[in-house]
Amino acid sequence: MESSIANHRAAKLPRVDWIDAAKAISILLVVFHHAQLVASSEHLSWDFLTRLDRLAQPIRMPLFFSLSGILAGSALALPWKQLLKRKVVFYYYLYVVWMTLFWLYCRYVQVELRQPEMGQSVGLLVSMLVLPRSGFWFLWMLAIFFTLGKLLDPWRGALALCVLVALALVAEMISVPLPLRAVRNIFLYAPFFLGGAWYGRQILPLIQRRPLLLLALGVLSYGVMMLWLRLGMADMPGTGFLLSIAGLLLAIGATWLLCRSETIRRALCYIGRNTLPIYVVHGVIINTAVAAMLGMSLQASLWIIPMLSVLAVAGSLLLRRLLGPFGARWLYSADGLHMALQSFRAALHTRGILARQS
Repeated sequence: MESSIANHRAAKLPRVDWIDAAKAISILLVVFHHAQLVASSEHLSWDFLTRLDRLAQPIRMPLFFSLSGILAGSALALPWKQLLKRKVVFYYYLYVVWMTLFWLYCRYVQVELRQPEMGQSVGLLVSMLVLPRSGFWFLWMLAIFFTLGKLLDPWRGALALCVLVALALVAEMISVPLPLRAVRNIFLYAPFFLGGAWYGRQILPLIQRRPLLLLALGVLSYGVMMLWLRLGMADMPGTGFLLSIAGLLLAIGATWLLCRSETIRRALCYIGRNTLPIYVVHGVIINTAVAAMLGMSLQASLWIIPMLSVLAVAGSLLLRRLLGPFGARWLYSADGLHMALQSFRAALHTRGILARQS
């Protein structure tokens, strides 16, 4: 009985279009957010777009982590050795590679407009191996969440999820400096990732059977939470968490509605299946483009943020294609690392044999 349950959990979830589409919406919100942040720091954004970005704030990362958790459920049933190799090492390797490349970019190509200290110090680069200070913290946190999910696997269930929610509510009320913000985010987003991993298989059929009800609940609950904020209740404990839950319902319901158009569904699914290349490169493209705009003395305009977002997504996907097999092996996966380690072990083994023979 236990082995059949384990086999069911370890079975990979079949590809679901609306999950890919929801991933696309999440990454597009992330790109829009970073475009708005960089542009507004240089006074190139309109207040309207800043307010729009704030409306999406409770949605983008909870949605991203919930979807990642749903897709991670089967991996958490793997033995420790396989999980570490396939997920933990994979995400931490990608984090180190892209964080280092970004540091080099800031040091030798273009100063990071929002964090000018980035690239200034080798000590900062070393410290970021432990605590992220850049936009790549999502990769770092996925490595932690896979490890945490495996550690908590014997206690998975409603009680453990309630404890995680309680910790998230506490973390929500704590303000921390930038170096510790990533640690705080672990507590904020753990319920979404692990909730998706533990209950994703049960939730998916409900979503697919009642999408209209989910959309209605999302619109209603998000509207109620917006009214709650207008009444000055933003500092009430649990407000941020409840707003994220309402945002999740709204985003999933809206995804189903958008997917009713075949053209939109195909476009979103394509983006959703390529979120990693977009995530790791879009920030560099946005930073470079805004720096170029400053050189041209452009003024704030409504078109700047949408243009930056489209440029960042298209440029990230184009770079992925241009990098070809090298990128696929070294920059978007850990295959190159595993191959290098295998070659190194083989060389040591051969050297040992030759030494014994001599």
